[in-house]
Amino acid sequence: MSEHGDILEYLTGNEMIAFPFKEDAQGLVPEGQAGVHGATAGLTRNALVDLVMTVPAVQTSQLYLKSISRLNDTWTFNFGTVSIILKSLIIESLPAARSLLETNDPVSRIAVRMIAGSGLSDYLDTMVSGSQDDFGTALPLETAAVEFTPYKLLGIKIGNDTATGIIELREGYNTQIDGVQGSPSQLTLNAGPGLGLGKHPCEDSSVALGYLARINGQTADDGGNFTLEPGEENCYRMTPYPETNELDLSNDCVQCCTCQDYANQVAALKALYARLQAVKSRLTNTTVKLNQDATLWNTDVVPKMFELTLDAYITIGNKFQQSGRSPNWASVIMIVKNPGQVARVNVAVNITMPPGLTTVFQTYFDEQGQHEGNLTSVIIQPGRFYKSIWLVKSPGYPTPVAGDFVFTVDWQDVHLTKTVAV
Repeated sequence: MSEHGDILEYLTGNEMIAFPFKEDAQGLVPEGQAGVHGATAGLTRNALVDLVMTVPAVQTSQLYLKSISRLNDTWTFNFGTVSIILKSLIIESLPAARSLLETNDPVSRIAVRMIAGSGLSDYLDTMVSGSQDDFGTALPLETAAVEFTPYKLLGIKIGNDTATGIIELREGYNTQIDGVQGSPSQLTLNAGPGLGLGKHPCEDSSVALGYLARINGQTADDGGNFTLEPGEENCYRMTPYPETNELDLSNDCVQCCTCQDYANQVAALKALYARLQAVKSRLTNTTVKLNQDATLWNTDVVPKMFELTLDAYITIGNKFQQSGRSPNWASVIMIVKNPGQVARVNVAVNITMPPGLTTVFQTYFDEQGQHEGNLTSVIIQPGRFYKSIWLVKSPGYPTPVAGDFVFTVDWQDVHLTKTVAV
């Protein structure tokens, strides 16, 4: 951190103060309010007077002040894109107003220079040690706050070695070096047949021996290249003749399989095919039998296992009184049978009576007088039936019991209903 008398002009190049963040930045608190820390962190507009971030020209993303953190008396400002942090600026004391805060990396060529405002020291001082204010994308930098450096050659590596000192580039065979007019620091390397020193002098007898001229009597192509295709057998041999710049190719390859090998393989394939056909036939027969059994199960066995029946009867009169057939009384009986021999079912039963009737008495039981369940959900053992009896009456004599009685039974996908009119 240092002081500069002409610091504003140093950064902005003019006499106006250019705040570094976009006008509509959501991370700036309203004028006159103090900065905010924590999950809804916000920076005051007078925290920074100006800021310039320098990045390589390849950087095209929007840049942000992403976060500020504190650890004891050290504060870290992180700048970057949406996904990565490009540069961190670290200060170790509270900055005075209009002091210059800067950091620079000569390798990455990323630098940050900013001028502290009157509110920055107060904002940093109120932060808790060990905390971090994350702004995310709420503090985007203005376009004028970002400078781009030109592309720069930082080094040349040959294999795993980095060249040092003065590096001299020379044209070779099929290679040409061109300088850009008006930009002597920029060079273009071109590669192509005949460029630079020309094509490789394979046929030039004046050139010292050491260049490959022919392979099995074949010369190189127009680019001075040979293409060797040894195949997959790995049985080719190369014999060099340095005195004549020649290389002979030979091989000790033999056929991988005899005619009898192929005949034996055909016989084995035919036998395997016959076995596969037999397996296919057995699988086909099994599939047919499985489909037949499934049809029998679905159409014969299952219906007999879970075939429920519903019967209902209504008798006018009170069979529990001497009056017998009084028209304002009725005995209602519902019978559900489970003729299956293996399934124990739990069925839901219901009765909807004409309006105005009163249930005086109700009971339920199976054929052996057992009670399993309740008045609306009963358990019926295999081969038994369930009976429910209601004794109902109309509002009073001589109003008769009349209307439709609707009986329903539900069990899994089975729904039975019966309507009895009186």
